[in-house]
Amino acid sequence: CFAVYTKMHHSLVDGAGGASFMTALHDLVPNPEYSRAPDAEPRLVDTAPSVGELLTKATINNVKNTVQLITGSARTARDLGKYALDIARKEIPAPDISAPKTILNKPVGPHRVFDAAEFPLDGFKDIKRAVGVTVNDVALGVIGGALQRYLTAKGEAPAEGSLAAALPLNMRTRRNTTEENNQVGSVFASLHTDISDPVERLIAIRQSTEEAKASGEASPMVDALKLAGVFSPVISKSVAGFWSRNELSRHIPMNISTCISNVPGPNFPLYCAGAKMVDYYGLGVLTPGMGIFHLVFSYSGKITLSVLADRGIMPDPEFYHDCLVASYEELYAAAIKLGPALPKAAVAAKAKIRSPKRAQSSKRPGKAVPKLHAKTPAALTPSSGSRPASKTTPKKKAAPKSKTASTVKKSAPKPARPKIGRRKAGAAKPKLQ
Repeated sequence: CFAVYTKMHHSLVDGAGGASFMTALHDLVPNPEYSRAPDAEPRLVDTAPSVGELLTKATINNVKNTVQLITGSARTARDLGKYALDIARKEIPAPDISAPKTILNKPVGPHRVFDAAEFPLDGFKDIKRAVGVTVNDVALGVIGGALQRYLTAKGEAPAEGSLAAALPLNMRTRRNTTEENNQVGSVFASLHTDISDPVERLIAIRQSTEEAKASGEASPMVDALKLAGVFSPVISKSVAGFWSRNELSRHIPMNISTCISNVPGPNFPLYCAGAKMVDYYGLGVLTPGMGIFHLVFSYSGKITLSVLADRGIMPDPEFYHDCLVASYEELYAAAIKLGPALPKAAVAAKAKIRSPKRAQSSKRPGKAVPKLHAKTPAALTPSSGSRPASKTTPKKKAAPKSKTASTVKKSAPKPARPKIGRRKAGAAKPKLQ
């Protein structure tokens, strides 16, 4: 096996752009046939600019940026007034940004931890059909339940109120563009962690996400981040450093517990240099006051929940992995009790959760819910001076075929109800420095 690790700044790509980049790196078959003939005659695309040309372009861009800042700010102020008026008239739902402060809202340090859990896509679709929600809503339900379990075990669960999440919103349709750069806005939705029943919580999440999208599509603030590009990077970096050093995130009235990004991938296998892509993990950006990031990625019949967190906020990601497992089990078990909404095949357990291998899984008998194989996390410790990167995606691939070496293939899961897999106690956790 080998892994491909990509690291790109969020100003270059967003989740959808990263998925397109990944697709471009891969083939649909292990050994595709390529034509060695060039598509066209070589042509000159551009010449290297001179110093004078660079200075001229920089001057023109500075003037354009100043005009854009003035006109954009005026337009945003006007649209905000209209947006507030529409909310007062109840023509659009007000965004739900009231959430209690927890340990997840502590200032973020330089060290990171990582874990991932994988589920068959069919298991999520079973819940989706039974409850009448979307696959993304199911992911939010699993994550919300896991966060509540984690905080409860730490004695840090909020006494009242629900955790809230930031949800990236693809802005390509709104901006009428197909560019692969950063075309994303953010909306906020409640995870309804104050509702104990998992199905009722999932239904409430569905309503919250619909209201958040309706509010976000009407809000001018989702486009306001475009104005940040007109400021000098020196100014932006200085402001960000001042914000971080003085821990000003403590004074933000919005206590967003996590960011949950959903990136749909292809539902068929991909290949790179003859090797099949086995797993895909995504890392995101931690911001001051939000110390955990989730990426939901679907690929070839399974869903991966990748978790990146600040080490000081979540020192035990393997325990949070188990919280994700338990949350899924609870939600799946409650959903299948709804009966007719699920097909007969759904009664058989379909979930298999894995995270990077650390030890052989031990079986725990007696569970009537989907099987979960644990794959262990890897700890990441970037240097304190590194720039935040977006959607860094290590991809684990199987080794290409060889004439002398035998290959091991995974057989398709049988429709029998498997038991839950667990890591062996005391398994060592590998670290990447």
